[in-house]
Amino acid sequence: MRTVISVIALKGLPLSSEGLRSDQVIVQQNRFGRNEFTNSSKARWWQILWGSVKDPMILLLFVTGTIFLSVGNRHEAITLYLAILPLLLMDLYLHRRTELSTEDLKNKIGKIASVIRDNKAREINCDELVPGDLILLKTGDVLPADGYLESSESILLNESVLTGESLPVSKVSLPTLPTILNDDQMSIDSACLVYAGTRVMRGKGILRLYRTGSHTEYGMIIQSLSSVPKERTALQKSISDLVKVLTIAGLCGCVVLGLIRLFQGDSIANALLSAAIFAVAAMPEEFPIVFSFFLGVGVYRLAKKKALVKRAVTVESIGRVQCICTDKTGTMTSGELTLSEIVPSQGFSRQELLEAAASASEEHPVDPVDVVISIAFGKDHLKKIKVFPFTEMRKKETAICKSAEDQVMGFSKGAPEVIFKQCELTEADLLYWRNLISKYSNMGMKVLACARKAKVSDREIETEPVNGFSLLGILGFSDPLRPGVKNAIEFCQKNRIKVLMLTGDHPGTALAIASQAGMGNENPKVLTFEDRPELWSEQGILDQASELLEYDVIARCNPLHKLWIVRSLRTHFSVVAVTGDGVNDVPAIQQADIGIAMGQRGVQSARDVASIVLADDNFVTIINAIQEGKQLLKNLNSSFEYLLLMQVPLVLGALIIPMMGQPLLFLPVHLVWLELILHPTSLLGFQMDVSKSKKFQESDFFNKKQLFAISLKGLLVCVFMSSNFFLALGENKGVGYARANALLVLILAGISYHLFKTRLSTRASFSIFLLNSVVTVAIFQVSYFATFLSVDVLSFSDWVRASLMVILSISISELVIKTWNYNS
Repeated sequence: MRTVISVIALKGLPLSSEGLRSDQVIVQQNRFGRNEFTNSSKARWWQILWGSVKDPMILLLFVTGTIFLSVGNRHEAITLYLAILPLLLMDLYLHRRTELSTEDLKNKIGKIASVIRDNKAREINCDELVPGDLILLKTGDVLPADGYLESSESILLNESVLTGESLPVSKVSLPTLPTILNDDQMSIDSACLVYAGTRVMRGKGILRLYRTGSHTEYGMIIQSLSSVPKERTALQKSISDLVKVLTIAGLCGCVVLGLIRLFQGDSIANALLSAAIFAVAAMPEEFPIVFSFFLGVGVYRLAKKKALVKRAVTVESIGRVQCICTDKTGTMTSGELTLSEIVPSQGFSRQELLEAAASASEEHPVDPVDVVISIAFGKDHLKKIKVFPFTEMRKKETAICKSAEDQVMGFSKGAPEVIFKQCELTEADLLYWRNLISKYSNMGMKVLACARKAKVSDREIETEPVNGFSLLGILGFSDPLRPGVKNAIEFCQKNRIKVLMLTGDHPGTALAIASQAGMGNENPKVLTFEDRPELWSEQGILDQASELLEYDVIARCNPLHKLWIVRSLRTHFSVVAVTGDGVNDVPAIQQADIGIAMGQRGVQSARDVASIVLADDNFVTIINAIQEGKQLLKNLNSSFEYLLLMQVPLVLGALIIPMMGQPLLFLPVHLVWLELILHPTSLLGFQMDVSKSKKFQESDFFNKKQLFAISLKGLLVCVFMSSNFFLALGENKGVGYARANALLVLILAGISYHLFKTRLSTRASFSIFLLNSVVTVAIFQVSYFATFLSVDVLSFSDWVRASLMVILSISISELVIKTWNYNS
């Protein structure tokens, strides 16, 4: 296959074997800069902090702390001010992690390169390279930039860093001069092109650079990281919007209440106090705190299931996952080459077959295939006399060896069709082996054939034996599917979670793995961009986003394709998760709503940008994490429902009662007790375990029915709480007595909601219910605690009246809600 590349950087250069002259290097450096992959400029710490300070949640904590300070509650103010610090430090930490991930990507490139300049070979720093340079490559080198091979001696590259393919790729040199399409482009054989970040597994050659730095494929991966916006989750946005609304409403109510109290004849101090008390009641400072707490619990739970969460907000998003984009190599498969099939010919043993394969391999193997063969053979190689190495043209490797009995033998391994030609096989034999090879190839295996020649002549030692071999059998190599993946895919299909495999691997290999995993009901559809040239651009993928959903596998997918695909899928799905373990997965992982990296095999840069790292590299762990996320969402829903239900009577009581010219219903100590102690403690009981149901119920965090129910329940509690306040105030026993009666209704309503919502189904919910009940009795029955909270001790009749009011409010609300639901 041919590829069109831009050679504008080579324009005007004499591309000779003598390399660039010093004056040409200077010109190229001035035109294209240094061979650097990232921008060296970094944001200062104070700039990051200033950006964080503008976060509504941080502003809310600061304003609330200031209000507490204004009413004389220093302890509460200092506590809220200190709560801002972890949020600021977290932003600094996350920013630093992003910088470290970029640095890790830079470190994957070699530091020193052997270059020919002024007709002399020298070693220079890789960042000094320019387009047009000639690079000398040898085994073990990491390519410093993109280029094409002008000379190649059996070069084998590991391109998994870019493509995700587990097997090395053979590269060839230019057979002829490239076809020039115009002044800026040329058409070139893809097998001649090599890219920055890939590693030479075997061979040597001469490389002509035509792209350096951020213009390379590798550089564009790194640059794409900085272009991915950091977006808030749906729940974060909802909480932020809710906080803004309540804050604005609170500030408006604060001003109105202060003016009304002044109009009623109160002093300026009392008016400000009334306004401040209402502001404290209206400000939902516990909302972000509770959100952070629940996310922390979710992080702990997921860690127990081997899903390590780095961005806590991911915990609430993972329960909403609608689409999972997964890599193949190392994610759905083990990521390690395995000798899956050893099939000896009739009359030969497995050991003879492995001996032939090992003899025709490197003595100190680097190629993964040779490594696996060497391990499987487990013995010392025969003494080699001469080796005819593997090349892309030959597609085989032959070794002349001497046995312990001094017998000179020939061993050959390579592409089956090539090996078959040098063996004596009947038509029936060929048909048998070809059918077997076709079967293994369809299973995603790489198949090699091995042959032996019992006696090699002196002439053949020099020229290489090409006939008279005996076929010893074939070897099948694969990257096997991970255990449990098939069940995980089945789970996703039952719950309407789209799973899309994005891989740079061969379509046939990807299809085999997808079929084994059960994707597409074991009949997966595969797409390659080579089949659909109109999808090669970002806009093309975005325009055809809905069509992508018809496929189960997208093969031959490079890092930018993955990034564009994820962006397009996010226009169809509210939450998209992306899994991967290589550098080629990094941009897509960061773009996703939930980026998931493999902890054992994943590169550091993938782990750095991911929000979840799987400690066991198990695709199944993702499903366990989804279940935990779904349950956390339910727990959060119940918790915020409780907070809002309690917030309604708290805010209305702090506003309406003073506006009626009555004494303050709540004092600062009451608000501190309710909002910073009682309510947060009650929320500990809403930590329900994962539901046994495997079905996901998709719904908004708060739907209209829930909002109606919360508003109605809160309003009724406010009505009965205020009624009890006025009834007690009419008994002329003092304001403390009236406040105690009102508070008792509010607290009992909260305990009742906790009871009915949790059903005391967990040890935590039962413990919290019991603790709140005992503490409530102590507050209103023990004079010491009553004095501390500025309330009076209540009688048995007061308890009965408050309890009846709570029961009445619950009964009315349930009746109205059921009637409304029925009519709906």
